[in-house]
Amino acid sequence: MSNLTGLIKISSHQNSLASADVVFVHGLGGDARSTWHPKGKQDDDDFWPVWLGQDQLGLNIWSFGYQAEATNWKSNSSMPLFDQASNLLDWLDIHDISKRPLVFITHSMGGLLVKKMLRSALTFQKQAILEQTKGIVFLATPHTGSHLANLIDNISVLTQATVSVEELKAHSPQLRELNEWYRENVRSLGIATKVYYETQPVKGILVVDPDSANPGIEKVKPVAIPNNHIDLCKPDSQNSQVYLGIRKFIDECLKTPVRLKDDSNGTVYVGEMSDSTGLDKTSDHSDVLLRCLHLTDLHLGMDGLENLWPNVEEIFFNDLEYLCQKVDSLDLVMFTGDLTQHGSKWEFQQVDQLLGKFWNKFRQMKFEPKFLAVPGNHDLVRPDKFDPALINLQDLWNKPYVQEPFWNKIESPQRQLVIKAFENYVQWWENTTVPKPEIYSEGILPGDFSATIEKDGFKLGILGLNSAFLQLMGGDREGKLALDMRQFNGACNKNGPSWAKDHDVCLLLTHHPQDWLTDEAQDQLKAEIYSSPERFALHLCGHMHEFNLSSLAEGGANPRRRLQGCSLFGIEGWGEENKKKRLHGYSLWELKIKGNTASLSISPRKAEKKQHGGWKIDRDTSFELPKGEDSTKPVKVKLLRERGRDRVAQDKITIDNPLIITQDNQIQKWKQKWKQKLSDYQRKLDLAEDESKKKN
Repeated sequence: MSNLTGLIKISSHQNSLASADVVFVHGLGGDARSTWHPKGKQDDDDFWPVWLGQDQLGLNIWSFGYQAEATNWKSNSSMPLFDQASNLLDWLDIHDISKRPLVFITHSMGGLLVKKMLRSALTFQKQAILEQTKGIVFLATPHTGSHLANLIDNISVLTQATVSVEELKAHSPQLRELNEWYRENVRSLGIATKVYYETQPVKGILVVDPDSANPGIEKVKPVAIPNNHIDLCKPDSQNSQVYLGIRKFIDECLKTPVRLKDDSNGTVYVGEMSDSTGLDKTSDHSDVLLRCLHLTDLHLGMDGLENLWPNVEEIFFNDLEYLCQKVDSLDLVMFTGDLTQHGSKWEFQQVDQLLGKFWNKFRQMKFEPKFLAVPGNHDLVRPDKFDPALINLQDLWNKPYVQEPFWNKIESPQRQLVIKAFENYVQWWENTTVPKPEIYSEGILPGDFSATIEKDGFKLGILGLNSAFLQLMGGDREGKLALDMRQFNGACNKNGPSWAKDHDVCLLLTHHPQDWLTDEAQDQLKAEIYSSPERFALHLCGHMHEFNLSSLAEGGANPRRRLQGCSLFGIEGWGEENKKKRLHGYSLWELKIKGNTASLSISPRKAEKKQHGGWKIDRDTSFELPKGEDSTKPVKVKLLRERGRDRVAQDKITIDNPLIITQDNQIQKWKQKWKQKLSDYQRKLDLAEDESKKKN
């Protein structure tokens, strides 16, 4: 193993201007290569450290190897954790890994080693390593020790346990103290944390239990993976949950502000890391182009889908590639509900795998769109039909004594019933690894949110509302569902109208079209949520499986526009023979901003069965499309705020020299981002205070 000890370079950026370093650190009994290889090989480059280097340009990928045997039979060269940490620190120093942002990926004991190394760096004043460490991934790290170490020690007469095993004992005071240090200092050090843990035993033994795998960092939720301790760190494909999640984590870590010093003249360059080697160069653009993909009603888990979907997936990707070849950007993917058929955990796991394929395809096209979704009536687990709370929601929703507690008291039985029904959806959304907008705020019902997409000084606001919370039961619910102004305000720091005015254009996402709402709720939608028709340039929904684009102007005002999407996978039955009708489609729409004017066009795509028997997705000719064009004629969209040059300059950083971003400019960007985050925190505190007052 001598050739696998020390800091080994796995792959490097093709030129000398690498933007960041990623260091893998194995655990007990592992080595620098086979630990991470799906087949445990040491001499094969088809494994995920290499994939990362290929997928994320500008990275140097390293793996640290060290002696960490479980027993002294093979070797007695294992060193105490403190010595191993000093050794790692020295190797990092030898290879100058303190000049670029740094992310560690650790397995088992490797996570303890990195924490100890960081603490040693603080002790020995290796400040550069601390400043450049942007994130740590812990894969089944026993932060408070492992019961397996106790077991090995108990039979040490036979196995001759090493010092490494001694230090890994469950409830070890040294490990508890090390974890307390990390937990107390990780925020001030600016280190992001990602945690995965095993759920399957190795030969009947769960090596690291969930409690020990959790370092206890605020707002860091450990992710359970259905693998054992050994296989957890060996993703077998670039579509695996662990690989996609860590890839996204690295990307997010390297988008945090960094400082790069030019030693020749002392100039400090401040910017954001990206997937290239350059700085984030921004400028004052008055022309902006936003492209968004609208998907709806996949119904993954539906009977018959498993055998039919592969062909649909193929024609979908073929058509998507055709459209994307005609454009130079894709900014957002929006899913308006019914991703699943029954809202089960298994179905949402399958959704995640499918989304992984989508984003792999996007990345092949050099796109990295953000993802947003609202739940549909199939994305929930139906409660017991005899539950009194369900009966109240079903039959008595129009009564104030049912509605008022529902909206005002989170502990009300009806509200708790809704929260429970969408529990799997919420858990999926929190853990999905596809990219999400950085500015995102949750609302009062599961799936409610507001989000912001910023591009070249332009701000697109997206409001997502749960329209399915009253469809927890079977039967015809058309005209019986609800939306409420309290959902709008709850998702927007208690003031939806103010949130809308802080954007140039806003969109509304729901699963159901408005005619599925009660008369009262339709009035809420028009008079309060919309208020003025131009507040939302477009209302995107699904549920009906058929395309429908409508535009309604009332009283001489601007029109309200609604796009009801075609199902990505829909099967409808009709007639005595229950004949089947299949519906597959999606849309790509484009928002073009030029100065203070904006226009919207939509490319509707729909599958048709051809004479030869197969299916093909093409433009939907039921829309009025110009001859030879894929999209509708552009319609004018009224901007919600003036986009004068002065106002744009306030939103964006004007750069005289594109190679230098001043510290004042960067601070301005940080302030904007943290202002939104602090606003979200304050909203949650206010809600908690309100609930406390009501209880008292």
